[in-house]
Amino acid sequence: MLDSFDDVLTHLGTGKWNIFHFIACAYGNILVTPHTLGRPFLAPKLDFTCLYDDNDNTTLIPAASSGFWSTNDNATNDFLTNSTNGEECRRLVETENGMMWQRCSHWHFDNTTFTSTITSEFELVCGREHLRTTYQSLYQLGCLIGSPLSGFLADRYGRRSMIRVSSVLYIIMALGTAWLTDLNALIGIRFIMGICHAVILIITYILAVEVAEPRRRAALGLSIYLVWAASLIAWGGLGYLLREWRLLQFVGSIPGLLFLPMLWLLDESPRWLMVTGRHREALVVLRKAARWNNVHIQLPEEELIELMTKETVNKENQESIFSLKTRITSYLNEVLVLVKTPYLRKITFCTNINFCMGSMVYFGLSLSGSTLSHNPFVYMALSGLMEPFHDLTIIIYSLTDSSFHPPINSLTHLFTDLPVLYVNGVCPSDVDWAVMTLAMLGKMTNTAAFLVAFFYASELFPTEVRSRGIGTCSTSSRIGSIIAPYILDLVGTSHSWAPSLVFGVASVLAAGVTQLLPETSGAAMPETVADLE
Repeated sequence: MLDSFDDVLTHLGTGKWNIFHFIACAYGNILVTPHTLGRPFLAPKLDFTCLYDDNDNTTLIPAASSGFWSTNDNATNDFLTNSTNGEECRRLVETENGMMWQRCSHWHFDNTTFTSTITSEFELVCGREHLRTTYQSLYQLGCLIGSPLSGFLADRYGRRSMIRVSSVLYIIMALGTAWLTDLNALIGIRFIMGICHAVILIITYILAVEVAEPRRRAALGLSIYLVWAASLIAWGGLGYLLREWRLLQFVGSIPGLLFLPMLWLLDESPRWLMVTGRHREALVVLRKAARWNNVHIQLPEEELIELMTKETVNKENQESIFSLKTRITSYLNEVLVLVKTPYLRKITFCTNINFCMGSMVYFGLSLSGSTLSHNPFVYMALSGLMEPFHDLTIIIYSLTDSSFHPPINSLTHLFTDLPVLYVNGVCPSDVDWAVMTLAMLGKMTNTAAFLVAFFYASELFPTEVRSRGIGTCSTSSRIGSIIAPYILDLVGTSHSWAPSLVFGVASVLAAGVTQLLPETSGAAMPETVADLE
């Protein structure tokens, strides 16, 4: 006798049907990698030489109006190389009207590493440097917006439908942007791609978990992200082979075409069909799963429908549950709940700081290949090799029986902090192998800290508000990923050592706030906010 839908999935077991859906869902990570962490190859920071046209008077600015007067001897040279004080973008010249600043009329870029980049093609230097940062941050902003939106879309229109729509749009835009000649259109489309990115990754994860038998869910959910690590390694290799940004992005996006046949073979989540009352369609999917897995469900059709009916959402409440207005109102109420009581407010504040700082450091290290290493391709590949170490963290975490959460989380943040601070005199920047080693140690411990923080937060928040708490933490992590490029570019341009200092301090801050949280080892997980308080 089967008492729940999980029992049906257990009876189906894990066979070809489940494995196919897992592979298809995991493939989404390959689809998004070249665009999520593509900036080190597509729009890297480049050395350049500022060139001037003595006959172009439109590049002249009165020196007094700029509020900047240089005593640098290089200010009178015909060519100024890239520096950290902004003078690489202008020179001081004497004219009939007095001293004038002359802006660059065009630039010569260092093409030693890359043949062509977005940076050089669209001249994203001097007054346009911020657009290179926006290129990355708008994508992450799209992910921030797409994360809560994906839940509404998946519950309203189904997992399979949204995976299909978002994946096809993403593939078209990924291939199309490789040939765009307008920078504003390129950046704008990346924002839309960021929204699709969130929908693809979140909903494919949901679908993979919902079609898995209960005892395999954790392993499958974790294994999906191993594909992310493998795709980072492959991206590093592809970047090494192709140094022209348009060709690199186009070739890196072609694997998305292989995803299209999988999309049309995907089945809708039978659990979602059950919850929305579409029992006959759920039965069709279950029969297909049983056929692919070579098993036979030992229940009559009527009994299966009766079982699913017990777990179906009430028809009268279905529309209101899935409406966007209700979702937004509910989300705002959920966020307010997390700060209404003192103890829960403390947990919310500390965990959100932890996630924001952890994500900021993660993307800061991931996007630093061109500044932390003379070989950004090896840096990207090694960065991918560091990702699976969070699996080791899970094993250690389980062996400790969930003990010593604050110390483990704080130590991993501190071990991230130590390597990241190498710029500030700890390690000579010209010793490439040492810099690379320290950066990879920082990446490894950062991913470990992030994962421990996720499990720890799930035990801190009461069951009553756990999903809300984790949801706000996810939002905070996206904010960190948006901030990271600005720290690298805007702060790093003025002071090359500053980003490492900021990321190091961020790790210390994350470690510090974790120590304000309680140990959950041996304590029952709180069920309600009242229990927690």
